[in-house]
Amino acid sequence: MKKPSISWRENYLRCVEFREPEYIPCRITVMWPLWNTYRERLEEVALRHPLVFPGFKPGSVKYGEKPGVLRINRTLRDPFGCVWS
Repeated sequence: MKKPSISWRENYLRCVEFREPEYIPCRITVMWPLWNTYRERLEEVALRHPLVFPGFKPGSVKYGEKPGVLRINRTLRDPFGCVWS
């Protein structure tokens, strides 16, 4: 996507007033287990889409020792009494 030609505020106002914004404002939150699983591939996605991941810097996510979800082969009981395995 090319760089927007109008300010974020102007684009937002156009969006909420249905006046043909250049893009739909959004933010995506990626939970840490996904970052830990996909690592550099997910960093590449974030760098390719700066409007969706504003201010993202490569290497800013701290990963665990091994890729993937780190609670594999564990059983947990949550505060509601549900057992997760």
